[in-house]
Amino acid sequence: MITLKFMSIELLEDNLNEWVYSIYTDYQEGQIAINKHNFDGKLTSFEKASKRVRIKKETVEYEIYYRIVKLMKSQPGIKEYYWLHSTKKIEPLV
Repeated sequence: MITLKFMSIELLEDNLNEWVYSIYTDYQEGQIAINKHNFDGKLTSFEKASKRVRIKKETVEYEIYYRIVKLMKSQPGIKEYYWLHSTKKIEPLV
């Protein structure tokens, strides 16, 4: 399911235990810290974005978390990345 038309990440910090990224979506900015060892993440609340797309906050946050963790598993510590979606039903561009 695609709820966000645009999302990008930019690496802010790369330390011993985690990566910290800025997240930009079509409706809200935030941050995520991802543990390098187990890929657990601490994500900013995306309540404003969920209200704009009229989808539960947990669903929007899961979508963001899922996209980023999937990317980290294939390209750990990537400096920046973006996702852009059309109105067609497509998979995330990962």
